[in-house]
Amino acid sequence: MSNEMIRSESKSTPSDDSLNQTTIPFDETGDPESDIVLSIVEHVADLTDANVMELPPLYDSVNPGALADLMSSPQSSDVAVDVSFRYQGCRITVSSIGAVTIEQPLQ
Repeated sequence: MSNEMIRSESKSTPSDDSLNQTTIPFDETGDPESDIVLSIVEHVADLTDANVMELPPLYDSVNPGALADLMSSPQSSDVAVDVSFRYQGCRITVSSIGAVTIEQPLQ
């Protein structure tokens, strides 16, 4: 599967019986920090039925600037860099291929 195909996918599927998983693309060519942060916060709010404005800052879980720098740094086409962390009970994985995966345990 090419990187272009992965970047264009947006799906919400359970990865197993205990998780709700959403994978969303982000554009690492624009402003990666705001694109990544906005994507994560908006989708976590949607998954957790929370108001975006009431969520704690993403910075409490990960340094958004460092994350964006890492994701926008030139990488070998053979190697993807993934960074995972927890935010609002969700496991977030950001990949240098331009995708954010959010996993939330089912209630």
